[in-house]
Amino acid sequence: MENDFDNLTILGYKWQNKKTEGGHYETVKNFAAKMAVMRNKFNIEKREQKDPEGNKVIFYVPDIEENDIVWYLPASNEQKGITDTEYPLSGTYWSSTAADDNTHAYVYSSGGESVIGERMATHKIRAARRK
Repeated sequence: MENDFDNLTILGYKWQNKKTEGGHYETVKNFAAKMAVMRNKFNIEKREQKDPEGNKVIFYVPDIEENDIVWYLPASNEQKGITDTEYPLSGTYWSSTAADDNTHAYVYSSGGESVIGERMATHKIRAARRK
């Protein structure tokens, strides 16, 4: 049984394929904020649809209630305060802060400041938990 995390529902909105500025569709399967949110408690909703040949396909979609969101991807101004002696930061991490265009977002390097980076680049994710 596979879960369809590309159809994640949060607060009534679907996190489906996003259109990039260049007109190409990119999946949000590895979208940083989504990966942080998936650390939260969620329910699994069973769905059915027909494939192109008319066969019934059953799949499962995670459904998260707003009150259950305690893990999130921190904003660029929150990342500077992250310290962890057991699992120290190393490398570059995504923030949830977007830049002024559709192709860049802020990233944080351990021991450094937040800078703007390409959205399609690969960086680490460090989820934060609300108190």
